[in-house]
Amino acid sequence: MHSLRPLARAWSHSIAVELRSKSHANGWTFDRFQQEYKKQYAERLGKMYYENGIRPLFAILAPISQIPVWIAASLGLRQLCDPSLEKAAELAKIGLQNVPVELANSAFLWAPSLVVPDPTWIGPVMLASVHLANVHIAMRNRGASNDHQQEEPSAPVGATGVVEKAKAWDRQKMMLWGMRGVAVAMVPVAKTVPFALVVYWLTSAGFSLVQNVVFKVILARPMDPLPSVQPDTPSNNKNG
Repeated sequence: MHSLRPLARAWSHSIAVELRSKSHANGWTFDRFQQEYKKQYAERLGKMYYENGIRPLFAILAPISQIPVWIAASLGLRQLCDPSLEKAAELAKIGLQNVPVELANSAFLWAPSLVVPDPTWIGPVMLASVHLANVHIAMRNRGASNDHQQEEPSAPVGATGVVEKAKAWDRQKMMLWGMRGVAVAMVPVAKTVPFALVVYWLTSAGFSLVQNVVFKVILARPMDPLPSVQPDTPSNNKNG
């Protein structure tokens, strides 16, 4: 998708040029111009993605589909850390009756056992720090992606567009503070759960951090120069 951005920006500029002439000839209002521009750009962008085998919906569904796996793994690990006789009887049915004992006798890093909460605040604070880093890098990646899309002039932005951008920025700031709050709230939660869960959560968050850093490096690469794209005109059609 990143490699197609120069072409998408070229299409954006080309569509704006075409519609600008058409809107002047037909006396369109600015709202009508923007509506037609967004419609045509979305159609061409969707066609370009389809022809190149890109499915943006899959990029959204892939992280969401991992949430049930993360929840199931967390609940399963939490049960394995429960030393009660009732849980031991349940685990015996599937041949895992020795796992809680092994976890209880396993010291890891600064924790004397994996089934007890972190005796220090190191794990919870590290977990919150990694989550905060993920939030900020993901937001920066999103901003860099939007900047690349807006480098070239396309459709002019009127008062309505300015208001919409301001509202979008307010929503983004609210989302940022909300995710910051979730990261901070992880500290007391991580202090009360078995250390094995903290290790799992920290590993998962660390993997996401590496992934976001890789995306940041990719988005930081300079974009290729725009190809020379001319709007369709009657003369061009005759030559074709």
